[in-house]
Amino acid sequence: MDNITDEEQEAPQSSDIDRELLELNEVIDLIKSNSIEHISELLQPINSNNTNNTCHPSHRRFLRDEFIRIREMTMSGIAPRQILTSLRQSNANLQSISRSIYNAMAKI
Repeated sequence: MDNITDEEQEAPQSSDIDRELLELNEVIDLIKSNSIEHISELLQPINSNNTNNTCHPSHRRFLRDEFIRIREMTMSGIAPRQILTSLRQSNANLQSISRSIYNAMAKI
């Protein structure tokens, strides 16, 4: 068995520290060189959660004609999931989610 003490197990490995220092030095060099593109690329994983525009309801608004179609399909008894599918077939760039359909139906 290994004869490793608790202190040795909790201590970070020197390779981990070296890697973190190297990454930190890269960030410092990029800031010094004023290379904004490289800085934003480096920070991309940090901000990856903000790339999805469907996070906020204002990004999922329906156009007037889409809202009219939702109202017509709702009055016809079509399920919200099918309404969303129909809207996505007519507009490939539609950012709305099923919650958006339910919110629109509540306004009718």
